[in-house]
Amino acid sequence: MYAKQLKLPLNLGIKIPFDSEARTFDEVFYKSGVEKYLISKDKGRIGYNLVSMLKLVLFCNMINIYSLRGMESAARNDIRLMWLTDEIKPSRQAIGNFINNYLSKSIDDIFKEINNYIIKADNVNTDILYIDGTKIESKANKYTFVWRGSVD
Repeated sequence: MYAKQLKLPLNLGIKIPFDSEARTFDEVFYKSGVEKYLISKDKGRIGYNLVSMLKLVLFCNMINIYSLRGMESAARNDIRLMWLTDEIKPSRQAIGNFINNYLSKSIDDIFKEINNYIIKADNVNTDILYIDGTKIESKANKYTFVWRGSVD
């Protein structure tokens, strides 16, 4: 086994590209004012920053991570989440307690309101639904595809 040279990334933002979804998420997060969904409790010892925890939960939902263990692992290993949350590494129990005790609405409702904010801010026309030619497998069988013509 060989020793590796220690490198200290002083700023994780250097490693995040400017066109990354993490930067877009951070911008929309602060512009939409989602801090209003947090319930502040003044009892007990000081825990994790509630805004950072909300960022963690919402960004994990955005990248299709829904389990508490998956969120815990992503907080420890995903550089985008480290940058977004100022490198907090909560346990799955802390994330679960945050979801149950500090959110005024469900995560899905908050996520829908953020999507509505984006639709209004960017003037997205939601009257038209576009379907591409993607094959969707309906069962675990190689001959059970649903084609676009069937959907129409």
